[in-house]
Amino acid sequence: MADVKKLVPVDIDERFEKHRYFQLAVVLDRQDCLRDITELRIKLDDYTASPERLKQTIDKIPGLRDDITFLALKYFRPASFESVMLAAVLYGRVKLKDYKPVRFKLYDIDKMFDYSPGTTMTIILDQFTTKKEIKEVFEKSFERYKKKLFTMVPDKLLGPIYMELKNPTNLANIVRDRKRYWRNVNGESYAKIALSELEGEMLQQQKELDNPLTDVPGVDGVIRAIQRYKRLLSMTM
Repeated sequence: MADVKKLVPVDIDERFEKHRYFQLAVVLDRQDCLRDITELRIKLDDYTASPERLKQTIDKIPGLRDDITFLALKYFRPASFESVMLAAVLYGRVKLKDYKPVRFKLYDIDKMFDYSPGTTMTIILDQFTTKKEIKEVFEKSFERYKKKLFTMVPDKLLGPIYMELKNPTNLANIVRDRKRYWRNVNGESYAKIALSELEGEMLQQQKELDNPLTDVPGVDGVIRAIQRYKRLLSMTM
């Protein structure tokens, strides 16, 4: 076990906002936490690589990732604190960049489930995240992560359903076409649907025919719209 007398405090960047500096100091200055950090650092003495190199290869060092995760959990810190603990172990200091209480993360859900809903982007917060930090990260990083999201699975994002989504006709008339589709499913003919959408003089002229459902203006558009909607429902997501 590390000797308390030889413990050296972790250098905390004084540019942190006060509430962040407080959250770091009250954990990293605990004697038991410092001992844990020092003992983990001693474990790395056998590795001759620089701290930066060690950080890049952390997953290749047996048990280190788990040790860092456990260290954050041991002191009841959120997952965002793992990068803090890693910096404290590797460098003996924590800079602004080492603590990210709010961040974007991309998840490849294909690797998490048997089905394939694609990739999703989330914002990860912790119990200490402030509204100001959310706004700063969103304004700074959203577009960059969004572009990354679209490059991760281009084949899926350019699949049939996404291509149809780009068709302005589908979007402009989606509510109308869905109503038409369900009216047709429930037994109404194309002609009856088209007739119900006529107005004014055109509607009056149609009603004066012996069979108002004959050659109803707009019926071809109703047919195309319903068929288009049916095609959308049959597409691969």
